[in-house]
Amino acid sequence: MDEGGLSYTRPGRHRRVLLADVLDYKEARRSQRRQGLDELTRLTEESGLYGD
Repeated sequence: MDEGGLSYTRPGRHRRVLLADVLDYKEARRSQRRQGLDELTRLTEESGLYGD
C-alpha cells in the first residue's frame, strides 16, 4: 500500500481499502506470478532441463 500498489484511505488509525481494489490487485499479482512461471518453464524447456 505504501508503495502505491493499492489505494486506500485513512480516516483514523486504520487503512480502508475497497474490496474491488483488493480483488483487482490479487488478480494482477496472480497474472504476474503465472507469467513468471510460464517464462521459467519456457527457459527450462529450451535448456533441455525440463523432464518429459
